[in-house]
Amino acid sequence: MVLPAGLTQYVVTGPRNIAKVFRAEGMHATLSHVIAMERSFGISPRGLALYAADDSGFGAQPQPQSKVDPENRVLYQIHNLVNQNLAGSSLSVITEKFQEFLATELSSIEAIGPDWTDVPDLGEFLQVHVMSAALKAMFGTYILSLNPTFIDDFWAWNPEMGTLFMGLPKWLAPSIYEKRERVLQNIMRWHDYAHAHFDCHKVADEDPAWEPYFGSKFSRKRQALFSRWEAMDKRSRAAEDMSFIWASNANSVGGSIWFLLELLLDPALQDRMMNEFRSAMVHPKSSTSVPTFNVDRLTSGALCQSVYAETLRLRVAIMIGRKAKYDMDFSGWFVKENETVAISNTIEAMDTSIWNTGTEGDPHPLETFWADRFLIYPGDKTSGPVKRQLASENSSKETETIEIERNDPAPSPAPQFSVKGVGNSWVPFSGGPRHCPGRHFAKQEMILVAAMVMSAFEIELKVEPGWRPKNDTKYFGFGTMPPSGIIPCRIRRRTQIGV
Repeated sequence: MVLPAGLTQYVVTGPRNIAKVFRAEGMHATLSHVIAMERSFGISPRGLALYAADDSGFGAQPQPQSKVDPENRVLYQIHNLVNQNLAGSSLSVITEKFQEFLATELSSIEAIGPDWTDVPDLGEFLQVHVMSAALKAMFGTYILSLNPTFIDDFWAWNPEMGTLFMGLPKWLAPSIYEKRERVLQNIMRWHDYAHAHFDCHKVADEDPAWEPYFGSKFSRKRQALFSRWEAMDKRSRAAEDMSFIWASNANSVGGSIWFLLELLLDPALQDRMMNEFRSAMVHPKSSTSVPTFNVDRLTSGALCQSVYAETLRLRVAIMIGRKAKYDMDFSGWFVKENETVAISNTIEAMDTSIWNTGTEGDPHPLETFWADRFLIYPGDKTSGPVKRQLASENSSKETETIEIERNDPAPSPAPQFSVKGVGNSWVPFSGGPRHCPGRHFAKQEMILVAAMVMSAFEIELKVEPGWRPKNDTKYFGFGTMPPSGIIPCRIRRRTQIGV
């Protein structure tokens, strides 16, 4: 990593040091979010000044030396609103609407019937239909009906997000800035129309949980929050929504593609997964419609969770930055005040001293996908995510990052999903006060997409024997790395749903 002269940055590795970074009161977030808002998402100068002046941090309590007024804690208030609304009953409404819209999307594809239909790129197919359902569930139907090219415009801009973040000037790449501007103009057009038809300056408990102009109550609460700050002009509101749309779609859609690919590449895994899908299926009203699922039951399946966690371990690449508020000691290494540290989730995900890599007779290197890596089989001491000799030592020292959701708490011979022992080595969503608030929806969306698509369609990849997709490293450091290149396939509707 190239740094400006005089700036020192340390890369922190190892579970204990990472835990210290996430938990330390002496660490606070860097300005990466403010930089992204300016460069990648095009916030206005007025809005940027509001963000840049907020030195209070993302925690509930402002940083001790903070000078910003409590009402102008824009970073914390926006982050906290997401935390509160992408969980619990609010998230349940959004997830149910997502299922509803995705079922409609998949049912209405007239080109796919009972006979095989060639699809040039499975990735693009999922990008269009999954993002359409996600946008409608979160933001209502008008964002797309007013902007028929929105999804195409977004995916045209998305590969350039990182280039913009690095500060490439407009005169060197005007087309990149034009792509960003198209997305911003689309959002502003939707905002203008929606505000003219629906008043969301105050959001009451009795208001509808979802309506077509702004979509979810969460979306309306965001607009109400933005209205508190005069500096949040039209462009700044659009940039903030653009950042959220990027975070909630570029990452989860890319993860959904990988999740589905792993099933298509391994028929035995596909059969096992279909059994979990069927156990949570809500049967459709007709033989030709797309099924929906009991979300809690589906996402608590041990294999579903293990494939989800392994997908993120291999396909997410982020750099987590923190700045020291005072001198700190990391096992004898000293970080001075105002120096920055970085955590690479990829380095931690490939640490052979921590992770289980299988046995001599059944090896599973960390560079490869292993569906069972996060499963503990009763009586099998070689199973589970942690290297065998560390399992008992680490189990009492680290907490789980994902909840193990089980309807039946009684002991069972079936394998159990667990991240115990790797809670500070599996960090695709960062940690501490900046823990990604959208992680619950991302998990539900990734598993739901695979369940709904596989239960409604048969899909065969049209690739060479032994073909394995690779990460598109252009996205390294900015979240989920989608598969590189196109994924040709053929698709037909199942004659019996879920079989």
